[in-house]
Order: sequence, then structure tokens, then C-alpha cells
Amino acid sequence: METLIIVPAKNEERTIEKVVKDLQKERWNHIVVVDDNSEDNTALLARLNGAEVISLPISLGAWGAIQTGMRYALKKGYEIVVTIDADDQHEALYIKELVKEVEQNKTDIVIGAYPDRAHWTKKGLWYILKWISGLNISDITSGFRAYGLNAIKTLLDNHGLILEYQDVGVLLICKKKKLKIKEIPAKMQNRRYGNSRIFSSYWAIFRYTIITIFYAGINRW
Repeated sequence: METLIIVPAKNEERTIEKVVKDLQKERWNHIVVVDDNSEDNTALLARLNGAEVISLPISLGAWGAIQTGMRYALKKGYEIVVTIDADDQHEALYIKELVKEVEQNKTDIVIGAYPDRAHWTKKGLWYILKWISGLNISDITSGFRAYGLNAIKTLLDNHGLILEYQDVGVLLICKKKKLKIKEIPAKMQNRRYGNSRIFSSYWAIFRYTIITIFYAGINRW
């Protein structure tokens, strides 16, 4: 099955070159970097290092960037997409395991999970989100995922369009559609530069928590 690597990126010029090169070292050469209206050289460096680049005219957030990549994948005939962060936390060497699970076991979503990466604040948030959503996922906010064709099509329908974040809402939609979701271990590195957009401040965490809890509460059943 043809696989496309989608890298949503915003102001990641310090890491995007390494991310693309690490993917290429693992022989993943079908790479699209979706530049979420960066204000630096993210798009230029990605393109110079051999990645396809889609530059968004306005910032859509990580999930909007991923959906853009998924539409591109469908248009080009890819059957699997893998989402990997542009901040160099996710390791390309684990991608083959995610893809193998989709190909061999017909899993619709495979999550690269590394629960040990979370500090106490994030673990507390995970506990709340899992309790409210009913999702039995150990690393509920991991963006390191492989999606099969059924999941891609499901997440590009009207329900997927209203989401603001890429984690809990995505999993709830797929669970309601009875798609198969699985986690496999995948070690991750600490972010070397900048801050996560979700966990960048107490306000950002509060906003994410309220929106996600509300969505999880009304969509669990």
C-alpha cells in the first residue's frame, strides 16, 4: 500500500530539516509538509530537503493542516497516511511498525504511544479525558499515528471538519464508526525548541481542556 507521511508544521525551521532527513534515511520519500502559515523558513527548508510542501494562506491549526494533507493523499491515490510532528519528538524508525499494523491486521488507526513522556499535569488531563470520553487509550494525545483509507475518508466528512484538535475528537469519531484503533509502543524525544501549541500556557491548556471535555461529553454515545 502506498504511504504518505504528513508533517503539519508551524514555525519549525529549527527542526524541519532534520525531520525530513530522518524520514528519508528510513526510506520514507513520499513526504508532504503542510505549512500552517509559518512566519519563518519552515516551508523553504522543507522544500529544499526534498519534501512536497503545501503552504496554507491562513493558520488552520494542526488538525486543519492534517486534513489538508489527507485530502492531498486521497487525490494522489495513497491508501495510508502517517502523521508525524515537525518538532522532532517522533522517531521515524517506528513508522514501519505503524504501517505494518495497518497493512497486515487491517487496523484503521494505529497510535504510536509513549505514556512515559507525560509530566504530572498532562497525566492528570489524560485521566480526565479518558474518563469522560470512555476511550481506553494510554497515550490519548499522541499525534504520531497511521491512518488507513477508511479512517481517512471518515475523518474528511462533515463530523471531522468541525474538530479543532486532532486527538480525542478524532478517536471518538472513529470509535462511533466502529473503526479499529490500536496502540503500539513508540519512544519519543523531548521537544528541543519552543513550546507545544496546546500546552504552551495555562490559558492554552484550559481552552483545550474545556473544548475537548465538551466535545467528548456530547459525543461519547
